[in-house]
Amino acid sequence: MVPRTAGSNPATPATNPKKFNENNDARSLQTPVVSQLREAVTPAVTHDLARYARQRRPIRSSRRPHHAGPYLLRRGRIYYFRKRLPRCGSNPASNQFLCLSLRTDLPLHAVKRAARLLTVYEQKEQDIVDALKDGLLKPETAKAILTELLRAELARILFSLQRFQRL
Repeated sequence: MVPRTAGSNPATPATNPKKFNENNDARSLQTPVVSQLREAVTPAVTHDLARYARQRRPIRSSRRPHHAGPYLLRRGRIYYFRKRLPRCGSNPASNQFLCLSLRTDLPLHAVKRAARLLTVYEQKEQDIVDALKDGLLKPETAKAILTELLRAELARILFSLQRFQRL
């Protein structure tokens, strides 16, 4: 191995040795520089770096989204209505959700809108579950129907609010 001075390696930019080591003596300028390819780094080094990074990074996965009440979820400032789709014969453990923006950042308005949407959902839920059990609807179609029903109700809510504000 040939000792190299700082800046003699073509992979690293040349710097002024006096500025590079102002407080060091001349012996530090003659330190050997060994270049390694990225693939040559040992796994232990990379695992140690990954472990160090995990320790320094704040854990966000344990943080729950803002809980705003039953069937309400807050993302940022906006509230969302979130309800699990009904369970049916072929899908006993339903993991699909209806998620619809309530288009408000006020908690009182969000609760009122969610209550109206839940009323519409509960009125139609039994019909949809019966159709799913009979095989007349697929789960994707049922989700689309329920989503459109809830969007239509939300549009009625917003229209009545706009009409009321004009008066």
